[in-house]
Amino acid sequence: METTNLLLRPWLDSDGDLLLSYILNPLVGPAAGWLPPGADEESKQILKNILTHPDTYIIALKAENYPLGCIALMPFGRSKLARDPREGELGFWLGQEFWGHGYMSEALTAFLTYSFTVKKLSKVWFGYFAENTRSKKLSAKFGFQYAYTRPFAYWPALHTVKEEKITELTVEAWQKTAKIKNPES
Repeated sequence: METTNLLLRPWLDSDGDLLLSYILNPLVGPAAGWLPPGADEESKQILKNILTHPDTYIIALKAENYPLGCIALMPFGRSKLARDPREGELGFWLGQEFWGHGYMSEALTAFLTYSFTVKKLSKVWFGYFAENTRSKKLSAKFGFQYAYTRPFAYWPALHTVKEEKITELTVEAWQKTAKIKNPES
């Protein structure tokens, strides 16, 4: 996928060191729900295995093909939230140095369009930790509605229990939001 400034593309082996450095940041990895064991080859392989699943894309600056983070759609069966085959779960993260530049909003616009028009999903779920105000604001901006709270969600990669807020975006709500953002369509 391509946007004005970004490419949403598959993993390249050259992405490993840079993406691993982003996820090892204590403000990025834990907010995404995991941390690799360290900055070594085993951790890079773990990251590669996660980021090469189907419908998982590296978010890269288009001009330089420079990786910034990741966005993924987990289908029914792999998602902990999707309840039927026409639903999926969204996950994403960016390296901290790219926060606040509108990159994730640009990536999400393209990715939600893909999820609802190409994948033909009826609903996309998104969960975030209660303390993650950035994800809360971003999900609200895109029309996600609060569905429920998982007060004691165990996250094995973090070895901890977290409070997770679960939101949902239906295709109908997305269509209304997309028209507001692009009134000429």
